[in-house]
Amino acid sequence: MILPPTLRRWWLAPLLALAAWRILSLGLADHYADAQPERALRWQPDHPEALIRAAEQALNDPAGLDRASALARRAATANPLDGRPYRILGAVAEQRGDTDRATQLYTLAVRHSPRDLPSLAWLMRHRLLEGRIDEGLTYLDAQLRVQPNLAGTLFPTLIAALDASGGQLPLAQTLAGNPRWRAGFLNRPARDARSTDAVTAVFEQLAATPGGLTDAERRAYVERLIRDHRWQQARRAWAAGLPAQHRPADQLVFDGGFELPAGGYGFDWRIDPIAGATIERLAGPGITGNRALYIEFQDRRVRFAHVRQLLTLAPGHYRLAARYRLDGLRNERGLNWTLQCAENPSARLGSSRRLTGSSPWSTLELDFDVPAENCGAQWLRLELAARIPAETQIGGRAWFDDITIIPLPTIEAAGVAH
Repeated sequence: MILPPTLRRWWLAPLLALAAWRILSLGLADHYADAQPERALRWQPDHPEALIRAAEQALNDPAGLDRASALARRAATANPLDGRPYRILGAVAEQRGDTDRATQLYTLAVRHSPRDLPSLAWLMRHRLLEGRIDEGLTYLDAQLRVQPNLAGTLFPTLIAALDASGGQLPLAQTLAGNPRWRAGFLNRPARDARSTDAVTAVFEQLAATPGGLTDAERRAYVERLIRDHRWQQARRAWAAGLPAQHRPADQLVFDGGFELPAGGYGFDWRIDPIAGATIERLAGPGITGNRALYIEFQDRRVRFAHVRQLLTLAPGHYRLAARYRLDGLRNERGLNWTLQCAENPSARLGSSRRLTGSSPWSTLELDFDVPAENCGAQWLRLELAARIPAETQIGGRAWFDDITIIPLPTIEAAGVAH
């Protein structure tokens, strides 16, 4: 039977009005859901987002736990795939003192919403407080994967885990998976962790993994060991990062011929730029290998002490030797090589003769002694022997090559041999 047009319009009008009302109520509920969830629920009692927001507001009222729980259960029914209702129920259980139930609910929240940061943060804190550091780090890693800019907030927690008893192995295992935040993190414990032993445990475990340490990580680790005067441990860690053909054997000065690119840390040459001087490794006549150290001073005041190397000489008697060439080096007091104890910079072990003027390739020598106490490492440094600012004006050029240190018999040993 075909209805007349008038009857069809009469029959459709209520349906269209109902649809319009439905659209209007949904729109208003969506509009008010975040800021005024209770108002949104008057328009749509089963609005999932409004139920969540209203439940979160009820949590802030100590007398509102029952309402928060009821709203969260309604939200779970309205949207069974959302994990947030279970997070709210977990918070209710925690406030009521049922930590086991809270843990189950927060775990369920993460299962439904793996990117829910409040749930991940709660589980991280809870597991770390329980001493289940491996699980806590899993939740911390998940937070950083969701929101990398939380690194500044969460890195102190990682450092605390590193310092905690039993925390080093789980942290090393987490880092061995190469999470995206690893590169930004590892310089922090090397600088900030309280326990050097804990730092060593993590870095040595990472060094033993197939990927090993990156150059930046090894640098941070070695510099931490040096800061704490763990000289031999630092030297081993530094040497392990060198290509096999470059690892020092019995050389007391590393790369004394300036043949290799400067590493700039550990026990390699540290050559720092400074205004008023150009420092390079260049080929030139009279050098032993392919390159030598070349310094050109631009006739300005320069407090020059910018070529140095950390040594680990055992107590004893030694001779420093260096080849040099000067080309119009103009300074009142000149350049010299110095040695001092790294643990006590005021304890100078010796200074070479001062170099000025012009000279063909020549050799300087310096005999010195390393004491048995408070001198586990030493700084070898090329510096300007200036005492006052007026003595820092310098111009001209200098070359250096074949820097060596050799042990000499002590006076007592020489006497016995004689």
